[in-house]
Amino acid sequence: MKNIKCYKCGAILAVPDSTQETTCTACGAKLRLAPPAPAPAPVQAPAPVQAPTPMTQGAAPVPAPVQQAPAAAALFDPHIPSYFDGKLWQYIGVNIVFALQCITVIGIPWAIIRKKKWVLKHTIVRGQRLKLTARGSQLIGSFIKWGLLTVITCFIYGFWVPIKYQQWYASHLEFDGDPIPPYELPRHAKKRMEKEKEKAAKKAEKEMKKAAK
Repeated sequence: MKNIKCYKCGAILAVPDSTQETTCTACGAKLRLAPPAPAPAPVQAPAPVQAPTPMTQGAAPVPAPVQQAPAAAALFDPHIPSYFDGKLWQYIGVNIVFALQCITVIGIPWAIIRKKKWVLKHTIVRGQRLKLTARGSQLIGSFIKWGLLTVITCFIYGFWVPIKYQQWYASHLEFDGDPIPPYELPRHAKKRMEKEKEKAAKKAEKEMKKAAK
């Protein structure tokens, strides 16, 4: 068994060593774990050097055993910057569709979900894309529920509706796919990552000097 920490709520979970994917019991976030590192190849004692004989002079040399690279130690690189890779023409198209869907009042929930899905699809947080799993039918159901509660409570519940909406929105956020490797990042993100690493190295050096005094 090994202990892992949830990146979302900070809860400590105990999982078997062979587990590669699990779900946080506290917040429901999906956690992907690095595969266990392969066992190192056994090191054999070198054979005693003998003088070549006529029988062994023409023999092919025995290749040395190739050791496999260790598995990745972490799922996310803390130095990878967060960025947005949406394009202007995509943004214009999304807003045109949003306006057309809002012409009919009943289409507003689907318009909101469609636009937010596009924004999250192009939002990368520490090398990981985001996605929204909600549907327009779910949002309109929540609007009806919140509206009825607001009317029943003489508009008092209306003060809590914005908070309820943000809670509903956050509960449908997930990571989309595997983390983006650093070598696939755009040029501006790579430059920011190098700056982050330099700042972290300088900060660590200052802390070491401060601790040595």
